Amino acid sequence: CSCSFPKFKRYFENTCSLKKIKKYHSIVRQYPVIDITATVKNSNKENNKNNNNKNTLLHTCAIQVKLFRHNKTGGDFIYAPNYPKKQKEGWYICICNSEKSKLYALKRIVGFKEKMKTVTINIRAEQQQDSYCLIFMSSCYIGFDQEVYF
Repeated sequence: CSCSFPKFKRYFENTCSLKKIKKYHSIVRQYPVIDITATVKNSNKENNKNNNNKNTLLHTCAIQVKLFRHNKTGGDFIYAPNYPKKQKEGWYICICNSEKSKLYALKRIVGFKEKMKTVTINIRAEQQQDSYCLIFMSSCYIGFDQEVYF
């Protein structure tokens, strides 16, 4: 959260004590702020025989995903007071075509500790795609999903 404490305090000063506002601000500051960019790097065509011995043309491409983390506080662990053990952040990247309801790739991101991480995902599609949808999901922060169309 890039919100300063005085600005954060203004929202809650009529409903909470100062001690609780400070606690809530320190928790909210631990939530990740992540920007995502995705580009198709290269595209190739290859022949493939399916189960019926028919030749189909498959397109393979490499999708480069750049994740940029604006804040990093709290280490690898998330704020989860109801769990008995410390919980680590977990992230998933899903490449799909939402119009055709097709899933092309699902990749788990482990150990996203640095400010910037680049992930390359190779996918195969039945035909050349004009656009893809990247869904960036968290396994621990419910509602922090982001969608990027490219």
